[in-house]
Amino acid sequence: MKRIDKTDLIKLSDSELLKLYYKWYNAYLDEYGIAIGIQDAFSMHADDFLMPHFKEIISKKGVGRKFNEYYTALFSPIDESFITREYRDRLKLLCEIKKGRLLKEKEKNKEKSKETENYLDNKMNSKEIIRKLETHAKKYHWLHNNYAKDICLDKEYFKTQIIEIIDKDPVSEMKQLDNNIKEIKQKKQEIIKKLNLDETSRLLIKISEVFGYMQDERKKYVLMATHYERKFIDEFGRRLGLDKKYMEYTFIHELKDLLEKKRNKQIRKKDKQDKQADTKIFEERRSSVMVINTLKGYEIISGEIAENIHKTVFDKEENSLMEIKGTTASEGMAKGTVKIVKTTHHLINFNKGDILVASMTRPEMITAMKKAAAIITDEGGITSHAAIISRELKIPCIIGTKIATKVLKDGDVVEVDANKGVVRKLR
Repeated sequence: MKRIDKTDLIKLSDSELLKLYYKWYNAYLDEYGIAIGIQDAFSMHADDFLMPHFKEIISKKGVGRKFNEYYTALFSPIDESFITREYRDRLKLLCEIKKGRLLKEKEKNKEKSKETENYLDNKMNSKEIIRKLETHAKKYHWLHNNYAKDICLDKEYFKTQIIEIIDKDPVSEMKQLDNNIKEIKQKKQEIIKKLNLDETSRLLIKISEVFGYMQDERKKYVLMATHYERKFIDEFGRRLGLDKKYMEYTFIHELKDLLEKKRNKQIRKKDKQDKQADTKIFEERRSSVMVINTLKGYEIISGEIAENIHKTVFDKEENSLMEIKGTTASEGMAKGTVKIVKTTHHLINFNKGDILVASMTRPEMITAMKKAAAIITDEGGITSHAAIISRELKIPCIIGTKIATKVLKDGDVVEVDANKGVVRKLR
């Protein structure tokens, strides 16, 4: 990644650009491939064997009614997510801003004086803090990326995030973060001791902690990779005269052929008719596309055929159900209005107290997750993003419902009973 940062892609020849891209792509696959088999298998199916195992143990101890409480506590992550690590680093920066200035008015529950406001404003705009904001942005610019979009947050964004927490006591906040981890570890040990868990059960808990850490780290590198993928896509698109909306639907094996066609003048940017012919397949893919993997390789299906397959396999109406069940990821009760979140566009009108319903949560949803009264997902297990973040935010969360986004609609009022893993439609 450092090499790409230092390289002006525009100055590379087509072959040099392809060579660098392949090298980066293969390195990314090696990193991602290490985890994808065992990590995804554990994330998606761990509950299938962990829940029965621990349910039997807890029931035999005569505390079956506390299963959700104990199970959630035993499998809570003991490592901070990258989202929390960014917040911690932001608090450290806030310490620097407030250093040497006791906000006595804040301690006395009074409004800050004009003098204090001026001090903070000047400090925020000092060369020292601006430099540290730039360093912070360089470290976390990828925070709101997803599997396809590169947001690339800058120092101005993180400056607004500092302003949002300017009234907080950063030292107390960091102590609270430390205490959160300590409390999780302490509660785990108390339950392990109370249940007198054997070595196998303790090992299963330890394994889940490792996989939970792996899950979050892998997601971090995926989001970082999106940034570099976008740099290459933009440069390939510039050379081919193809808009990024088309480049997003190219496959790696097609790039070399597209560049060769360009060199042979079979793609002529100024020839409107030729350009339309070249983009037809990409238009089809933008409408609907799927990849079918077989032992012989993979096949790309697009357009109407792909759309019909998708409808046949996935689009099954479940609207008549009034109750759905899933796995408790974070305990609690909540009532609120459903907001289905499928893309970042759906985050615009998300209000505080809404119930966030998604197939799975992603880092770019974190702002909405902080506003949510509860979270419900179709997918995910005990190490999923929704499970990890909901526990950190201490809000109710039910995962693995399989059908929440099909049963629930925007505007539905629901009761989320994450103590029992049940969602009820009220109206």
